[in-house]
Amino acid sequence: MNDDIASKGIGSREYKLILNAERFGDRARGVGALQDVVCRLADQFGAETERQDEVEERRTHYLDTAAFDLRRAGFLLRVRFEGADEGYKVSLKHRTPDRYVAAAQDLSLSREDGDLKFEEDILPPFHSMFSQSNALRFVDEPEIGDIGDLVALFPGLKRLDIPDRAKLEVVNGFRAVEIFIKLCKLKFDEGPKIKCGLSLWYHAPADPWPMIAELAYDCEAETGDDFPLAVVEGAGRLYMSLQQQPGWFDLAATTKTRFAYEVGA
Repeated sequence: MNDDIASKGIGSREYKLILNAERFGDRARGVGALQDVVCRLADQFGAETERQDEVEERRTHYLDTAAFDLRRAGFLLRVRFEGADEGYKVSLKHRTPDRYVAAAQDLSLSREDGDLKFEEDILPPFHSMFSQSNALRFVDEPEIGDIGDLVALFPGLKRLDIPDRAKLEVVNGFRAVEIFIKLCKLKFDEGPKIKCGLSLWYHAPADPWPMIAELAYDCEAETGDDFPLAVVEGAGRLYMSLQQQPGWFDLAATTKTRFAYEVGA
């Protein structure tokens, strides 16, 4: 097992819900209404709320072989352009319901400037997925044309025994235009602030309707697994209550990643 990660424990918990994308044909109106819903419910559960309105535009796609070898092994390789100042972020993630399997993955880098994380995702109705990830930043879009190029960045992937010459392609040729909106910050008791955001995926910048919309909020631990009870109780109550709001949430919908793999073509 990766002792560094296992000893730190879970560094953050992120609560995710897929929304009814039809709510955002009028984006400003839909965002404002969603912000009202989140802040109203959070206030009912005793949170201090701080509204935000910052908007970021990104470009997001996934890379895999034609046979989806990375996904079948539990890995996701995401490339995201985060603007001229931030450049490109390449993230490799292993996700599984088993915490110990996630922690055991070797996501070491050939460079020393990565961003290693061990996280828990909360998905409807309320179950956990664990992930270990590492990320690198590039000024220009990196050329990761085959598995050999990827292993050169993440040498731990060599154990997958995928041929080095296996080409990596944009999954389904799908590149999402992603609009990310910071909705609010929530604070339960004396715990850390919870950051709440909305992601909207479009085929093109001028498209009026998003293909998929996701609400997510996360809380981070100062040290691994150190989540104050008031924070996790408040975040959990909010999560369950949000799922009961009529017309807002599509509990049968796919995740963003599954959309890219299965629907985005």
